[in-house]
Formats: sequence, C-alpha cells, structure tokens
Amino acid sequence: GDLEEGLKRCQDLIDQNPRDFRPYLCQGIIYSLLDKKEEAAQQFETYEALVPKEFPQRGFLDDITLAAKGTSRVQFQKELGNQFSDQK
Repeated sequence: GDLEEGLKRCQDLIDQNPRDFRPYLCQGIIYSLLDKKEEAAQQFETYEALVPKEFPQRGFLDDITLAAKGTSRVQFQKELGNQFSDQK
C-alpha cells in the first residue's frame, strides 16, 4: 500500500536528481520497514556515498540508518519514534 507508493515517489525523485541523497535514505528506510534488508542496504550505501560530510543533520540521519540496518520492523518503528521525540 502506502510504503510501495512511497518507494515509487522516491524513485521519481531519484530519476529527476540522482545526486540527491535524500530519496535514497527514504528508500532505505522504507525497505527496512518492509523487511527487505538487502535492498535497504543498497539504498543506505548510496545515501552514505552522496550525503555531504558537513551536512548539519548527518549524525541524526546516520543514527536512523544504523537503527534501520540492525533491527526488526517493530523495533525500528519504535526507535524512529524515539528519535523524532528526542529532536523536539
């Protein structure tokens, strides 16, 4: 449903600007939520190659990728919620 639509929208953004790291990060998160770890890892690898080292929120985004890589869907959703509540 909605996650598949999210993947399509991210791919549209990648097609428009393949150097933008954000859609790769989003696809990695979505694939993690779908428990498609291999696909998620590929997207996170591209994200990591493209995100500028000096990007102000890089540490926060890197924490999200680490959480997505190493946890189940339920754990990841819980951790993601905690990350966002910590940012307020």
